[in-house]
Amino acid sequence: RTRLWAVAAAAVVALTAGGSWWLAWSPRDSAVVAVTIDLRPFAVMRGDTQSPLPDPIVIPRARLDATIVLPLGAAPGSYEVQLRDPALSIRGQSTGEAALADSLTTLRTTLETTVLPTGSYRLDLRFVGGEWQEFPATVR
Repeated sequence: RTRLWAVAAAAVVALTAGGSWWLAWSPRDSAVVAVTIDLRPFAVMRGDTQSPLPDPIVIPRARLDATIVLPLGAAPGSYEVQLRDPALSIRGQSTGEAALADSLTTLRTTLETTVLPTGSYRLDLRFVGGEWQEFPATVR
């Protein structure tokens, strides 16, 4: 009988600890947030060697439905997207199709940033099979 009580008490403790952990680390708001990330300020114009770098891109902590406005001259097609932390570990990644409309190439994709700590990151993207482009970002 004592053994049964010990097993029951251990189960209650395990369930309480597991439930507390799940509540502490699960996303509070699972709604999808639409965001536009404009990379045009990062375009390097021919002969421009003096322009200061733009401020980092601000990326909210949420489940993102992202529209990424690509730098001028970017080709439509399939792209890969990665979000890297300061140690260059991949913290999020996705793929998407970029399309040309009204002289802008825009990439639609999703990113999950809800569980990321706020801070500095790097948004990397490339045309599938091409070279990676790197953009400074801040997750808030």
